[in-house]
Amino acid sequence: MNLPRLDVCVAAIVFSVALAGCGSGDSAAPPPPPIEKTYNELAVPNSWVLFGQLDRNGGAQSRLYSANLVATGGTPLAGYSWSQTLGAPLPPPGVVVNWSDGTVGGSSPALASGFLYVDVTDGIVTRSSVIRIDLDPLSDSACDSSNAVDPCSNPPLTNLHADYEPHGKVGKPYTISLATWGGQPPYSWVFGSGTLPPGTTIDSAHGVLRGTPTTAGTYEFWVLTTDSAGGSTASEVAEQGIWPVFKITIDP
Repeated sequence: MNLPRLDVCVAAIVFSVALAGCGSGDSAAPPPPPIEKTYNELAVPNSWVLFGQLDRNGGAQSRLYSANLVATGGTPLAGYSWSQTLGAPLPPPGVVVNWSDGTVGGSSPALASGFLYVDVTDGIVTRSSVIRIDLDPLSDSACDSSNAVDPCSNPPLTNLHADYEPHGKVGKPYTISLATWGGQPPYSWVFGSGTLPPGTTIDSAHGVLRGTPTTAGTYEFWVLTTDSAGGSTASEVAEQGIWPVFKITIDP
């Protein structure tokens, strides 16, 4: 008795199974599971840039405006801790970083742009980041040729409320630096007006908003910042008639 060849039988089985899967009633392959949104991961915002001004009134000096280094996420017990990234290039000549309080400033006869290579930690996790330094070569608005000592002095103290604030989530820890530039560090911060996300507070000494949000929503608030020279963001409000607002969204 002649038996059918095994390879022919296998091919027939595979062909019949393939045909069975062509019917219009068959369901499509299940979609991949959605990517879960993460919250409060330690990071330096990609959009964070340090600004300054080239001195065009004689070309003697450029000035990097004073500012605090900014991070988001993590669970620092106090403020974030900053350091130079091991093995990375040092800050550009003339750029002064106070690693103890996370502020930066300085001046240089040659600086037009550059980078800071920093590590930030919340005491548990450490992240490395590169922060861009961008000095404006076109405008003289921040330089005063009548000021022979410091023609490119720091601008008035300002709170930056760019779109770097990440979303938080109800029931999860939330931490974010309050971005400030200008004036004369060190800075201090207190709540001004508006509404903080319930469950959070402002750490006046370290310039961070922290806590565990309890209620979803979008919250806007103003922060009064002062510097070591007695300047404050209250003068910014008085001059411009606006309230620089931080805007934070807490997801359910």
